[in-house]
Amino acid sequence: MNVPVDEGLLLSMLLKVMNAKKTLELGVFTGYSLLTTALALPADGKITAVDVDKEAYEVGLPFIQKAGVEHKINFCQSDAFTVLNDLITKVS
Repeated sequence: MNVPVDEGLLLSMLLKVMNAKKTLELGVFTGYSLLTTALALPADGKITAVDVDKEAYEVGLPFIQKAGVEHKINFCQSDAFTVLNDLITKVS
């Protein structure tokens, strides 16, 4: 689902107010919210982006690269349940 511009701005503001450094994005679609998140995070911020469709991530990749925030993104081609289960297992 595509994120409207005003929701992207709200997301960006919330991430900055919270001083977020790590985020998890389940489903990247065109990458708009992924780019918005990457721009809002500090230089050492990290995003784990999960999508079963790598082509969806690649749609937004040129914009992410042009913005210079690709280093903040760890793309994982997988279904969300598998990744979430792995993350829970690592924490436990």
